[in-house]
Amino acid sequence: MTSSPFDQAGTTVEIRKQWLSGLTPDQVRELAPRVPGWLEAETVSEVAADLISRFGRVWPRDHLQAVSARLLSPSLAVRVAALEILCQLAPQALLEHLPRFLVATEPRLRTLAIRGLAAIDEAEARAHIDYLLNSEDPAERKAGIQAAFFLPFEQVKPLALRFASVVTDPTELEAIATLLTGNPDPEVPLRLYEMVAQSRGAKAAWLKGLIQEVCQAIQGSDILGSRFPEYRRRLQHWLKEKETARFVQAALQGLSGDIPEVVRDAEAAIARQLPRPPFRQAFQEALQWPLGPEVRARLERLLEEATTEASQPLSPGSPVREATRESAPVVGPIRESLTPEAFAALAPDQRVEVMAGWEPTEAARVIPLLEGWLGAVRPTSGELATALLTARRLGFAGLRDRAIIVLQGKDPGVATAALEYLGDLDPEAAFPHLGSFLQSPNLRMKSAAIRIMNRFDPAQALSNLRVMLASKDLQDQRMALACMAHLDFSVVRPLLVDFLGRVPEATLVMTGLCFFVANPEPDNLYDLYFLEHLLPGPLKSEAFSVRRKVEAVLRETDRLPFDRATLDQHLESRWQEAHRRRSVPPPAYSVRSLKAAGLLAPSPGEASLSPAVAGTLAAVGWLIRHSLQLVFVFLLVLAAISYSWLQTVLRPGRQEVVIGSPLDLEGRVTRSPAPDQVEIRSDRFGVFEVRIPPGSSWRPKPGETFRGTVLPLRVVYDRTAAELQRRTPATFPGPIDHSP
Repeated sequence: MTSSPFDQAGTTVEIRKQWLSGLTPDQVRELAPRVPGWLEAETVSEVAADLISRFGRVWPRDHLQAVSARLLSPSLAVRVAALEILCQLAPQALLEHLPRFLVATEPRLRTLAIRGLAAIDEAEARAHIDYLLNSEDPAERKAGIQAAFFLPFEQVKPLALRFASVVTDPTELEAIATLLTGNPDPEVPLRLYEMVAQSRGAKAAWLKGLIQEVCQAIQGSDILGSRFPEYRRRLQHWLKEKETARFVQAALQGLSGDIPEVVRDAEAAIARQLPRPPFRQAFQEALQWPLGPEVRARLERLLEEATTEASQPLSPGSPVREATRESAPVVGPIRESLTPEAFAALAPDQRVEVMAGWEPTEAARVIPLLEGWLGAVRPTSGELATALLTARRLGFAGLRDRAIIVLQGKDPGVATAALEYLGDLDPEAAFPHLGSFLQSPNLRMKSAAIRIMNRFDPAQALSNLRVMLASKDLQDQRMALACMAHLDFSVVRPLLVDFLGRVPEATLVMTGLCFFVANPEPDNLYDLYFLEHLLPGPLKSEAFSVRRKVEAVLRETDRLPFDRATLDQHLESRWQEAHRRRSVPPPAYSVRSLKAAGLLAPSPGEASLSPAVAGTLAAVGWLIRHSLQLVFVFLLVLAAISYSWLQTVLRPGRQEVVIGSPLDLEGRVTRSPAPDQVEIRSDRFGVFEVRIPPGSSWRPKPGETFRGTVLPLRVVYDRTAAELQRRTPATFPGPIDHSP
């Protein structure tokens, strides 16, 4: 029998720890029956933690009380070790302690508690992950990501995708990417493509890269087999359909309003697109959606006018005539050969038509026309709005000052165009004005503010939408539904389901149901089934009809794993389980109980502000943050100068770089000024400006850690120019394995 220092009096902590670390797997199994007694007698916390970790996997099942007793240890290391082993061997033994650990401030304890809860009550474990991912505390969000690895991916996939849609922190994005790429799923790229359309800048680029990584994982897993090439082709087709559906959805929201100006704008936008076959087909299919009578009548009239346009003269004031009149003399040779004089001589409507047709590829030719004309005349409101939107499309930043001035004007069309222009080309100038736009009763202004906020701060956009839905004012609720078309549907769907389940207005319910048809996703099905049980009379039938339409689309695109009978059984079983949960008091470890006890803070939106206050606070908060930056700017500049001087003179701890000799480098990415360039700051070697060779798949992100080999080429002052030779990819840590 193997001798043990735990059976001998007077052994030191170092001897016991060293002995534990040297045990072989066979010795661990041999000694397992004696370990409970050793643990009960051990008084040193670090040794007790080592004992539990070393023997945890083979701990005698009838002596787990010794481990459970250590859950109350003052030592964090002991509590973590005991919790981890009990999660694996006897999660039921944690029931008494779970409420305490599920609200612990230490993320490791919280993550392990959710892991144990997943073995007892998977639905509540998912609810805790959802709570953490929606937290405003970065440490809690990190714990939520880590806990998501312990549940089946199908359970956490909707949560992970919603998180990826709203989060902007690079570290959090990389962590959630590890979860998505590690669980190949053909549905994920579809949802990521939708997020790309809602994002800008670095977030959009990151999402595109993630789509490629997920597609590679799907191909490598061979879950689609020979169908993978067809799947890739279908992705592109789906993306085009989704863009069209998004436009149709937003336009129909405009038709459903009772503000004449908004309805006219929506009719004109639809009329401009109806000559294009994909849009005409999409609007014809939309007639099968649960549209209100007025919306259906307006759309039918627009489709009829578009069909008869070529053979019959249209009545004056018709949306199709207004959208297309006088375009024929402008489009074509005249447009291509316009001189500044000819452009200035056009009628206002013709000039608007010409500007609306300019493409980014024509920027070098047409920007001088636009700039020269605006500098010489006083344009009409329609011309100025079109000029701003055209400049935005062309990427021309020369109208910034004019946009800031008209942003605060009285014309909503011009002000909205100015906001959208600044939102793309100078977000810092646009953001302070979002609060006033969010308070506006004008749908165009409010929608523009939500769109821009969603690009740069999706969580704040969602919060404002939640405030609008919570309003008792019917017009606010209608505007909220209209603005909802500009956000990722998977993110707003929970809000929409909650809203439709309690709103008594039938027209709002019909409008809300259209979102499910326009965004056919597998996760829609249970939410629609849920609404079928809540909505009264005819609305129940509408929800059922919408669910069948979504099922048909999913089945056509091979995105539905069940046949109809099995799917109905699955939905009914899920509904019955939810009903059972609602009919009994929630367990002490549930999110609901912990909130009621004051142990968990309310989730975002559970204590809502009025729309005006929320919008004002968003703008004031931005100004305060940036004012503080101005207060400290002098100190920051002084500190930077001092630091640079000290690094030049003293360079403490820095090692010399040998030009032309490969160097193993570890540091943090500070910026990436170009796709093939990255700046890396190393504590040992200073700042490196590294060129990334062609063909590399690395997309550096500020804040990430770099490890690899570079070739130094030259040193200029305190910077080293180098070329990347090899990079060691960073990995996201999974659950710790303490097995022998």
